[in-house]
Amino acid sequence: VSRGARLDRAAVAKVMGLEPPALHTPLPIDRSDAGRRTLIGPLRSVTEAISVFPQGQPLKQFCLEHSIDILLTFTMETMQPGHIAHTNLFAPRIGYLEDPPTGSGKPAFRYYMLKNGLWDQKDCINEQGGNDRVFNDIRLSCQQGKGLLGCRAKDRTDGHCCGYG
Repeated sequence: VSRGARLDRAAVAKVMGLEPPALHTPLPIDRSDAGRRTLIGPLRSVTEAISVFPQGQPLKQFCLEHSIDILLTFTMETMQPGHIAHTNLFAPRIGYLEDPPTGSGKPAFRYYMLKNGLWDQKDCINEQGGNDRVFNDIRLSCQQGKGLLGCRAKDRTDGHCCGYG
């Protein structure tokens, strides 16, 4: 499949270990390149989002075949009140299956939200994580036309919380 080819929901669901209905939303599956070629897949619910945990090798092969660096799944349903979205980010081509909140896929997600009318550019918080994994916060902001990111994450070695950066 060439880089410009459309990916169907069933193929994306399969590689993510989800049932195809999980990706049946009115929002499109889309590609965005903000430094990393990112495939963005909307999910129906936060329950589905926190249960996403694909197998590493099949996901890496899928990403190689479709020229994808990052696969980001999201839902606008959140665990925490006041958060704008819940995301999970997978980047096996870069060397890790699930990305802690480094922000590597957030520029593409920010563009996706703007393109689809999901974000009004006001300061907000996006949560990231999965079932039995630490939840982290990513702050999104727009100042003078420039997108800004910051995150608060649990240090996985000692459990202390890092501040917003």
